[in-house]
Amino acid sequence: MPSLDVYLFKVRDSISGQWQQTRYPMTIEMARARFREGNYELLEWSREVRVSDPVRLTATHSKNSPDE
Repeated sequence: MPSLDVYLFKVRDSISGQWQQTRYPMTIEMARARFREGNYELLEWSREVRVSDPVRLTATHSKNSPDE
């Protein structure tokens, strides 16, 4: 099963220079794209592993299922 690791980050405010914590978890790649290098820190304790549920993707749950 594919998994996705997401974290909370500490981010430096560009105006005040103060550090704030993100409100939602994101991947490291998302943080790199959104914040400039040196303006964010990964909070390791906040690691969350998200796993896709293969049961929801089976043919029996598709829109054209004969069970409907």
